[in-house]
Amino acid sequence: TSAGTPVRLNSKIKEADFIITIGGVLYHYFAGFGGGPKMLLPGVAAFETIRINHRRTIDAQTGQFHRDCFEGNIATNPVYLDLAEVVRFVPNSLSFQVAMDFNGKIIQTAAGPILETQKEICSKVADVYSISLEKPADIVVASAGGFPSDVNLIQSHKSIHHAFQAVKKGGHIIVLAECVEGIGSKSFLPYFEFGSAENIGRQLLRDYQINGHTALALKSKVEQVKVIFVSSLKKEIVKKTGMIPAESFAVAWEIVEKELATGSAGYIIPKASVMVPIMKKP
Repeated sequence: TSAGTPVRLNSKIKEADFIITIGGVLYHYFAGFGGGPKMLLPGVAAFETIRINHRRTIDAQTGQFHRDCFEGNIATNPVYLDLAEVVRFVPNSLSFQVAMDFNGKIIQTAAGPILETQKEICSKVADVYSISLEKPADIVVASAGGFPSDVNLIQSHKSIHHAFQAVKKGGHIIVLAECVEGIGSKSFLPYFEFGSAENIGRQLLRDYQINGHTALALKSKVEQVKVIFVSSLKKEIVKKTGMIPAESFAVAWEIVEKELATGSAGYIIPKASVMVPIMKKP
């Protein structure tokens, strides 16, 4: 790509007369939106192509999460702009894409060239999956929404990420996510041994590995707010990330209730894996 990502795709892409991608579009926490060109990268891309593309979540100047990598942004998003270029390597491609409601019912469809089709669906996704909020809360209670959104810790981070956008700095978040398959990657947990988001960022600049940016994103959050995590994970694993483990919502609420001031206000987000809080501008 123009940013220097080496593009290697499954050889069957080259052998086929036509490529048709079929998929749904949702918000994506660092690529802006899912679907679209992501069906090619990471969809059918080689590991190293994926690794270098995902590395663009890290700002090369600061070592922290790039400020343009957020939900809904594809105009200036370095990850999206890079992966979108993969489409030119597959000129014989078309796409059928959909937006769905919370029950999996198709509410909008579009077909045609991959990038143009995705953009046609994006506005519908923004309408359905955005929560407009007046101000951040003292406490946010968020459920990942059940399997597969909470299949592991890495996937559950999306819910933590969205809840974080609705809470005050120094506030509290309770997140419910079962994590029946554990962490999700062997490369994730070792990053927390570096102790702080700043140190994780330095390590990522030296040697970026897949899921490293998610470790950085999580550590950055727990340094700003208190996150109580209700899951089936071992307590020592949750503690290593900087979160507070709780075996049930009742236990989590006991922890939080002692620290909430009288008159504290909060939000409940039932499907935090897909719902994106957006603060109204003053």
